[in-house]
Amino acid sequence: MKIVILDSETVSRGGDVSLDGITSLGDAQVYGYTPNEEVADKIGDADAVICNKCLMTEEVFEKCKNLKYVGLFATGYNNVDLNAADRHGAVVCNVPA
Repeated sequence: MKIVILDSETVSRGGDVSLDGITSLGDAQVYGYTPNEEVADKIGDADAVICNKCLMTEEVFEKCKNLKYVGLFATGYNNVDLNAADRHGAVVCNVPA
């Protein structure tokens, strides 16, 4: 499974939180920060993406055809177009409060 973490520095500044539990699940690429205009390019053909602040728009889901899972390092999910995720068959999960 190909996994992309888009903005690890928003939850693990300087590596103070281990992402090993996630990165051990597959071929993982970790980015500290990702500008919204680069989200689709960095996800590419990944199966799963994990983010905190990045916008997951209709355009992202259209470009990233393999994307089936969006995990959020947050309790909210206002940065994800849930209708687009559903139309493209992607599951979205957040962190419970």
